[in-house]
Amino acid sequence: MAAPLGKRMLNYFDLRTPLRGPRGDFRAAGTGTGWAWQRDLWPLVVYAAGIAGVLAKQWYDAYQQGQMLDLQPSTFILAVVVSAVTFPATYHSLQVESKPGLQLFLAIQNGFFWQTVLGQIMR
Repeated sequence: MAAPLGKRMLNYFDLRTPLRGPRGDFRAAGTGTGWAWQRDLWPLVVYAAGIAGVLAKQWYDAYQQGQMLDLQPSTFILAVVVSAVTFPATYHSLQVESKPGLQLFLAIQNGFFWQTVLGQIMR
C-alpha cells in the first residue's frame, strides 16, 4: 500500500541524507575533512547552481526566438520556485558523486532541463 500523499511529499523534501561536498564526505563533522562552513554552505551552492541553470534556460529560449532576455522579477521567482521543487531530486542524485565540479555541472544541468526533471518528479 502506498504512503499517503502528505507523507510522500515530506519524504521527498527530507534532506537529512548529507551531501558530499568539496574536500570529501561531510557526513561526520568531526572527521577532520572539510570545515563546518563548507559542509553547511555546499547545499546552498548546489541550489544556486540550479537557479543559474533555470536562468540559463530562460536565456537560451529567448536566444532561440531571436529575442533579448528580459530579466523581470518573475524570471527570478520562476528560477527560485522551480529550483526549490527540483532541488531534492538533484540533491539526492548527487549523493554518489564526490567531485564538486561534477556536482555543480549536474545541478546546472538539472536546472537547465527543469521541465524534464519536474516531469520525472511528478510520476
